[in-house]
Amino acid sequence: MKIKEMLEDSRPRERLVKYGIENLSDAELLAIILQKGTPQENVIDVSNRLITKHGLDKLSECSLKELQEIKGIGFAKACQILALFEFNKRYNLAKQTSRHIKSAEDVFNHFYEKLKDKNRRNSLFLC
Repeated sequence: MKIKEMLEDSRPRERLVKYGIENLSDAELLAIILQKGTPQENVIDVSNRLITKHGLDKLSECSLKELQEIKGIGFAKACQILALFEFNKRYNLAKQTSRHIKSAEDVFNHFYEKLKDKNRRNSLFLC
């Protein structure tokens, strides 16, 4: 069923307005970002398949190629997903940077977001 064919109360954007963003499912949030599905499948179903295959916790670690392996996720949508997670990473880093460093834990928290996705070999070259 296409989003336009769904009852208004079931559509992600309308649910966001009516119930608040915190009440949307992970698939609904991703659907809002991706905007469109395929002729055979609405964007919520595409989002659900993507989350089911990779897991919400591992989605940020997917490559452009891995994301595009999901039917309905082409180059543009894969780029949108990668940009979403990079933006979130930068937001978290900016939040940490705005705080004053007073301890070793503060140093860890400051660099964690920036370095967490680097493997050990790559991280050694950053020093």
